Amino acid sequence: MADCVDFRRHRWPTLLAQCLLALCLSCTANAATHPGDQNVSPARSQLIQAALQQLGARYKLGGSGQGKFDCSGLVQTAYKAIGKTLPRTAREMQRLGERIALRDARPGDLLIYDWGRGRGSSLHVMIYLGDDLAVHASPSARTVEITSVASPVWQRRFVSGARILV
Repeated sequence: MADCVDFRRHRWPTLLAQCLLALCLSCTANAATHPGDQNVSPARSQLIQAALQQLGARYKLGGSGQGKFDCSGLVQTAYKAIGKTLPRTAREMQRLGERIALRDARPGDLLIYDWGRGRGSSLHVMIYLGDDLAVHASPSARTVEITSVASPVWQRRFVSGARILV
């Protein structure tokens, strides 16, 4: 990643900037991104690439394809690309796999956030990319984007992680 520009500190509105970041992340996806990991598994790498292919797609509540996604629709579509069937909602996805802490997340793990006043009434799901970055369908940005999960806003709303791929 030494040859890549660090875009994480800026909000880049253009698809071109998102694509440049995706190219930089492909370095990350193929390198060690979690302490103790020598490589990201081929399934995790394919999952990440499937999710990154949707960068810039429009946000649509209930969307799960054809260039329109909500958070769980994006995750469901990316996992389907690697042959895994996931349930439709973030709440159902939260119950899958092994529960993990944010600090233990590996590329391809799910990160679940609560936007409903702390009662789990409005959950949001992302796919972790490594290096404190995640891809998600953002209702506020109205697009599929990459965001830093290290920001205080995301840190305080984190509920749990789910490891589906071993």
